Amino acid sequence: MSSDILLIEEIGSAEPTEVARLDRSCPVAFGREAAPGTVALPFPAVSRAHGRILPLGSYWFYQDLGSTNGSWLNGNVVPAQTMRLIRSGDMLQLADAILKVTEISHTGIVINGPQKDLPARSLIVVEQDIFIAEYPVPDYGRALVVGGPGANLEISGAMLNVASLIVERKGMYTAASGSANQMPALLDGQPIMEAVPLQDGQQITVGNYTIIYNEPGNPENSLSVISGSGWSTTKSNTKFKREDNRSDDSGGSFLNKPAQGSLFGKPLEVQEAGMSVSETVRIDPALLEKRLGRDYHPSMRTSVEPSKKGFAFEVLEERLVLVIGFFLLLALLALLVLWLFI
Repeated sequence: MSSDILLIEEIGSAEPTEVARLDRSCPVAFGREAAPGTVALPFPAVSRAHGRILPLGSYWFYQDLGSTNGSWLNGNVVPAQTMRLIRSGDMLQLADAILKVTEISHTGIVINGPQKDLPARSLIVVEQDIFIAEYPVPDYGRALVVGGPGANLEISGAMLNVASLIVERKGMYTAASGSANQMPALLDGQPIMEAVPLQDGQQITVGNYTIIYNEPGNPENSLSVISGSGWSTTKSNTKFKREDNRSDDSGGSFLNKPAQGSLFGKPLEVQEAGMSVSETVRIDPALLEKRLGRDYHPSMRTSVEPSKKGFAFEVLEERLVLVIGFFLLLALLALLVLWLFI
């Protein structure tokens, strides 16, 4: 089952509001103002051309277009011009707009979780916004070689003696290895000089290729896990309250609170007349979940707080171990004294 429709909803203070239903015909941009091929998000901090969603192969991708105030996918920053895989249940934050993503099949069924007709692990290869190929990653061994002898993909116009990129499965993780030739591989913009473990959703660029690592069944190895500190957004003269009724304006752990009068640490692209935007504040995950009316991501479904009963049992067990260890030490000392003097 593949997703033919991508439902985009804006998560505001009321019920989620549908802003777009995208099909696979072409990329669609998101910006502050309406324009041909652009979905309008009328938020003060959203850039005119903020980001775009691309359908490539059997997948959907989000790309930040060098926006002034940035984009986040499930609390993780999306570097400018970098593509990230998006799936059902994901949350996109475009400056002060928060969007929920839902994949829908051609029969109208909402797709949740990994799609059974797609590889469990793969490398998705794109060239100039065109889907080239998808290489499954085996349980062990090489999955993809780019450039050099025996390459799966040749780099146009380059004659290489060694591979620019090798991706292979090593035990419990997938690793990417680069070389210092004239066509280096970059992992999210940083050169790969040795074997580096890959996380789900990371982007590798080498030559004219963009390669995205896809491992949806492993949330612990994912860039798409919601930060425990919650979402950042912008509200004028607003501070959200914690459950203990104290004001919470600390900001998310993935985003430092900017100076007064700025947004996400950068000045506004355009300051509209009569429009005021105050500091960035943090939305607690529980508040966002309340807006959705249900749990909104697998990473938030299980509480990490231990129960009082379980905590007390663990403390008692630790004390018992310490007492037994103390008496064993005394017995050992007594045996040592007897051996020395008898």
